[in-house]
Amino acid sequence: MDLNTIKEVARPQKREQLPVWTAGDAWLAGGTWLFSEPNANLTRLIDIAAFKWPALTITETGLASRRRARSRNLTPLLAHRNGSPRP
Repeated sequence: MDLNTIKEVARPQKREQLPVWTAGDAWLAGGTWLFSEPNANLTRLIDIAAFKWPALTITETGLASRRRARSRNLTPLLAHRNGSPRP
C-alpha cells in the first residue's frame, strides 16, 4: 500500500529530538502495519527505529515489548532466563 499523503518523515536520533505530535502523525518503528492498509489521514511519519530500544525485556512482573519483536529476539532471552547460556 502506498502512503502517498506523507509529506515528511522525521528521524530523531534520541527522545529529546521528537517533534511535537500533531494530527496526521504516525509512529514508524520498523514494522509494516502502516503499509498494509490505507492511511489517507497520515501526513508525517516519525521513525523511532534509531532509538535502539531493546525489543524485549524480562522483568519481575513479566515480559515487556517496547517495539515490534521477532521470534529470534524471544528465543535467546527465554533461554537465558531459564538458566541456559545466552548465545
